[in-house]
Amino acid sequence: MDTPQPSDRLASPADSEGNDYAAADEDHSVLHADQLTGGPEENGRRQMPAVTKWLLLALAAIVVIIGAIAVAGALGGTSDQDVADAPDVVTSQQDVEGGGTVDASISLGKNAAVLTFNDVAASEGRTYQVWRVPLDGSAPVSAGTIDAADISAGNPVVIDGISTTRELAISVEAPGGAESPSLPFAVIIPTPAG
Repeated sequence: MDTPQPSDRLASPADSEGNDYAAADEDHSVLHADQLTGGPEENGRRQMPAVTKWLLLALAAIVVIIGAIAVAGALGGTSDQDVADAPDVVTSQQDVEGGGTVDASISLGKNAAVLTFNDVAASEGRTYQVWRVPLDGSAPVSAGTIDAADISAGNPVVIDGISTTRELAISVEAPGGAESPSLPFAVIIPTPAG
């Protein structure tokens, strides 16, 4: 007479129909869920408290964020302080057509210029647009428009990519800027490369 073998699984109606799943359940090389959940002292190791896990995850997130900020800073543009601290910085002040002045700090080594507007009125319904006038005499290339709030507040505006620029020119344009500058320019700022 055969002695029934103990089974650590529950019988299901599928087993009684000769289903192939019964043979797979007998495979003892596969861990079952009840074998994975042991007590805190299983195998001589203590489980990590949940608070510690959360602290480690928070620390890892902080490290990732700091790394992302450092990479963005390294890949980002030049700051106004970078230009001011450059050993080759050249400064000038130019009068703006319509009143006020613009202070320019230019560093070819940093490939950037910083423009700061003083007592320049931001015209209602108009915007100032900066143009790079290339050394080779080709058409001016837009460096973007300047926000009226930056002009009124005298905030420094950084213009990158000036190493092949003979001069920076500023035109007065409709909101959103223009494809080509409206003449005459409100101010022209020579660069050391020119």
